[in-house]
Amino acid sequence: MRFPKRPYSRFKTALHLKKALKKDLAFRNGTVIGSMCSAPSRYAVRIFSKYIGKNLGDPGLCPGTAEIEQEAVHMLGSLLGNPDADGVFTTGGTEANFLALLTAIKMTDGTRREIILSDCAHFSFFKAAEMMSLRPITIPHNADYSINVGAAAEKISDRTLALIGIAGTTGTGSVDDIPALGKLAEKHNLYFHVDAAFGGFVLPFLKKAGYPSKPFDFTVDGVSSITIDPHKMGQGLTPGGCILYKSRELADRAAFPVSYLAGGKTKHRTLVGTRSGAAVLANWTQMVCLGEEGYVRIVRKCMDLSVSLARRLDTIDGIRCVKIPEINVVAFRSLKTDPERLSRKLREAGWAVSLFDDYFRIVVMPYVTERTLRRFLKDLKSFTGDSHE
Repeated sequence: MRFPKRPYSRFKTALHLKKALKKDLAFRNGTVIGSMCSAPSRYAVRIFSKYIGKNLGDPGLCPGTAEIEQEAVHMLGSLLGNPDADGVFTTGGTEANFLALLTAIKMTDGTRREIILSDCAHFSFFKAAEMMSLRPITIPHNADYSINVGAAAEKISDRTLALIGIAGTTGTGSVDDIPALGKLAEKHNLYFHVDAAFGGFVLPFLKKAGYPSKPFDFTVDGVSSITIDPHKMGQGLTPGGCILYKSRELADRAAFPVSYLAGGKTKHRTLVGTRSGAAVLANWTQMVCLGEEGYVRIVRKCMDLSVSLARRLDTIDGIRCVKIPEINVVAFRSLKTDPERLSRKLREAGWAVSLFDDYFRIVVMPYVTERTLRRFLKDLKSFTGDSHE
């Protein structure tokens, strides 16, 4: 398509978009069971639309929006065990993880260039390492897909820049032993970042929802910063990531001074310049409108379905769950049917599932229903040759 010489009519514009977007899958269409993102509430969408022109890249133009962002940051800090935490909203977990490593670099003399992380860590760390000329030291996972802390300890040297822990891995939802990693970080004076992009809006509510929860936040000694994504289980609007630091002093380490903006001299703490204030306002809205009670209810429903799904998957011939779900992520293997072939069959049937190296992942998000899972299990049984109920 070339740049048009003459403007489209609104009718032609709408028709073109409608035709193209028919190909997109919708969260609430009943077949998206492999995504970690949310379908935002209608009210959050209204807030976003109403304030869509807000730009937090120039906070002097939007001091009220900047104030709401700080409210949201402090709310998340209190949720994660530190009301004094400071931070900033980002475009997502990837940017937040980039910022954590940038902050770690700013705290050293430049000679430390290695980061220690699990082989289950999110790809954003490896992307950041390549861009920042860092060397990732990958540690093998345990049987439960958490990092092998003993192996991590053996790799620490005078070249180690940072230690990474995962609170809800992308593939299996596993939670690393954050207290043990925190002790390592304190012992060796290392920057310790916890990636809780997905788990950050699940783990704090598990106990009240009736499920066990592992410590992962600022209540753990040694934690320097945490990634948490409101646009995932926070039920917020994309883009909606956040990085929280244990203190304002730490948050300012990677800040970049900018002098020419409307409010005069300021500091940017993000990789991007222009930032959507509307997304921040929409995510703040979602958090205050749900509150702790709302999130506990959501997490309970998702966990009940996840545990039930895992049990039923294990009854299918040729299918085995990778582990008991710690959060609302269910991973399973196909023992008889080729995973690539099974993946194609599922996608042809309309199911948006995730295939990792040797297992599938289902994310039981709030929009996933019991009816959806029954339909999925029926198709899965037929594709694997187990058709009996």
